Amino acid sequence: MKWSSKSHLGHELQVDTYPDDVVRLIKTNDGSLCLRYSIVSEEVDDIIVNSVEEAESIIEEDNITTEEIYPDNPELKWIKTKD
Repeated sequence: MKWSSKSHLGHELQVDTYPDDVVRLIKTNDGSLCLRYSIVSEEVDDIIVNSVEEAESIIEEDNITTEEIYPDNPELKWIKTKD
């Protein structure tokens, strides 16, 4: 499962050439699930989750926060994409 959004850094700098930010739900070698973020300009630790539903809830919380900060920029919210 994968979500992407327009680069927040690119938005802040008004540069359209940055790659999209991406988060993936992955299964680790020990079988646990985690959200792995790939965000330009930031290092984000993996977030261990117990289920797909928990991962989706975290993504939705991220989107609520993004909407509060950037109400006129829906392209900065996570959108589920094909892997």
